Amino acid sequence: MTLSWTKNAHPARTSNPANSNIGKGYFNLIEKSELTFVQKELARIELQEVIQEVKKGEIEGFRMKIRGIHSEPFGGQPGGRQIQLEKKGFTIIRIHGRSMKRDVIETAVESLKGVNHPAMYPVLLVQELISLLSHQGDVVLDPFIGSGSTAMAAKALDRHYIGIELNPEYCQIAKERLTEFALLPPRLL
Repeated sequence: MTLSWTKNAHPARTSNPANSNIGKGYFNLIEKSELTFVQKELARIELQEVIQEVKKGEIEGFRMKIRGIHSEPFGGQPGGRQIQLEKKGFTIIRIHGRSMKRDVIETAVESLKGVNHPAMYPVLLVQELISLLSHQGDVVLDPFIGSGSTAMAAKALDRHYIGIELNPEYCQIAKERLTEFALLPPRLL
């Protein structure tokens, strides 16, 4: 059994945060757990702190795992949550409101009329990857710039870019796309 709370999942609870039941289920689980008296007290204190973070809007929500009640992490290297469960008897996972990335990024196929490029990547797909792997102001290198999708995505996300392409026809396509994009003047192509 896993309990979790987020503002979006239970909007009625956020109408009056001072009177809400945020975390009530976790307090009950702490009492039912086999944690020591000291571990239970620490769990109640940390739970109260994370509830205040939610009420202040510092985090979107949280989940709590309690040893003996929730399943323990498995696989991979032993890590922080596993160590917390062993030593403290519980762990609190803060949810910051950013959606979790999935294993598959879905986007529509992209093609441009009159553009003769056999494998043009959708700009939205490239944006997802760039946003996961870089920060604003970073430089994105695409050694096969092709039709310029990576450069367009980089510009849209406020990144610099370097594009390399051997085919002069593809270089021209990329230049034209970037000129039309018109957020910033093309930097390298």
